[in-house]
Amino acid sequence: MIACSDSRIDPQTIFDAEPGDLFVIRNVAGLVSEYAPDWGCHGTSAALEFAVKIP
Repeated sequence: MIACSDSRIDPQTIFDAEPGDLFVIRNVAGLVSEYAPDWGCHGTSAALEFAVKIP
């Protein structure tokens, strides 16, 4: 789940999830930049890659 870092509502509360049930990424405005294979700072895409690759 990608959520805005300024949101007042916790995604785990909305979905009645236990700790560890959801992988939540909170960033400014809930934006995800497009893929760019460069050495820039890509925190959101790095978090998404981690969520997909690590069981």
